[in-house]
Amino acid sequence: MRFVLLDHRPADGNNRSASRTRQRHFDLMLDVSDPAGLITFAFESMPQIESPVSFVKLAHHREEYLHYEGPISGNRGEVSRVGLGEFTASDIAAVVAGEGRVKLKFDPTSPQFAQEWWDLEFCRGMLIRHRPTSKN
Repeated sequence: MRFVLLDHRPADGNNRSASRTRQRHFDLMLDVSDPAGLITFAFESMPQIESPVSFVKLAHHREEYLHYEGPISGNRGEVSRVGLGEFTASDIAAVVAGEGRVKLKFDPTSPQFAQEWWDLEFCRGMLIRHRPTSKN
């Protein structure tokens, strides 16, 4: 299954909102073959190993975001790709609900994380990046 990690920078003037998604943040989008679109999580900073960050589950996003970079309609800023690749999850339903674990394998073409493996755990509104113990 595919994923993309985007850096979402709001348009000028949108930074003052209290909403986390109106401030610069990162969007992790997972393609779980849901007709509604990509499962999407926003987090305020790039996850570092063993340093939890809070996340918000957003509405589904269009599959075009797997390959899109640039301005977002409605003056909502712009996105740039930080990484993309394949992911695995032992319990997709749990991940869709904002709980559980996913393992991300970044493609060699990923701008910042070429060929890295991430082990992410979603738990009670927090995202934890664990030190990977295996690559599968």
